[in-house]
Amino acid sequence: MRAAVAAMALLFMGAPAAAQDVEIGRVNWSKFPALKEKPSRLDYADLVLRVEAILRSRTCSIRGQSARKFDITVPYAVLVEPDGRASRVVVAEQGCHPLEALVGDTVLARSAAGDFLPTGEASARWYVSALNLTLG
Repeated sequence: MRAAVAAMALLFMGAPAAAQDVEIGRVNWSKFPALKEKPSRLDYADLVLRVEAILRSRTCSIRGQSARKFDITVPYAVLVEPDGRASRVVVAEQGCHPLEALVGDTVLARSAAGDFLPTGEASARWYVSALNLTLG
């Protein structure tokens, strides 16, 4: 597991930051356990409207997706402290910075709201999850 974490750290060196605590990168998502989280209290309608605006603006395009119809799943990894607080977030590279930033900011907001459960671990540990955004 230490080798996987070390490899992950190397992978993210030089990755552009979408926000202060958010990085964009690629991870072998299957190597990490699923994030332990409470049911989300997020306003998905607002998130969908924001994705719709991103796609409508054409600042980036995602193959097979349009502002009128999309089904986008964005994986992310979270370094969770023993108390459940996220200390780092890595969003899967989508080739669409506004979407990646939206997902990263959403993950940080969920952490701030206490949506991630304490891990029971002695130190911070990486977990994975995904955010699905669908319209149509």
